[in-house]
Amino acid sequence: MKIFSKRWSVASKIFLVVIAINLIISTVVLMTVLNSTRTEMRDVLKEHLTIDSNNIDTLTEEALASVRWRAEIAWIVLALSSSFLLYLFIYYVLKKPIGQLLNAGRKLVANAGDLRADVNINSNDELGLLGSSLNDMFSDLTEIIRVIRTTADKVNFSAQSLSASTEQMNSITEETSMTVQNIAKASDLQAQKVEEMIRE
Repeated sequence: MKIFSKRWSVASKIFLVVIAINLIISTVVLMTVLNSTRTEMRDVLKEHLTIDSNNIDTLTEEALASVRWRAEIAWIVLALSSSFLLYLFIYYVLKKPIGQLLNAGRKLVANAGDLRADVNINSNDELGLLGSSLNDMFSDLTEIIRVIRTTADKVNFSAQSLSASTEQMNSITEETSMTVQNIAKASDLQAQKVEEMIRE
């Protein structure tokens, strides 16, 4: 069973984990400090039961100072361990998915539009949705590019056909022009012959 089975935001996950870690560590550290302090105070009291009442205040102050010192060290250890655990959590929950998103973007830029990059983030939070959206976008862009290439090939074929038709039309026009010129020459020649016949 997953801890985060529902859709949680990254901030909610971090907040819950930090609270849980702090509670666990605080409980363990405080129980350890209290147990050691209780044992130490028993030992001190047993040892000094024979001492007069004037020294009881001094012994109490020494025991309290020892407890305070241990509590301060426990809180420092707690803060350091919580910070380290928070760093690990942020590294695995945020840094890796963001790194995958950055790598996909870099591949897209570096390979001049290589859309085969796949973002593999298996979570239901914002980063998982962003990765899924990027995969969908890459797939849609790949389809658009395929359609554009197909259309470009069709346009290229049509342009070649049009060019061939234009060349054929030019050749027919030249033939027609030559025929018209030949007819004009023949008409001129006929006109000259008719004039000659009329003069005679």
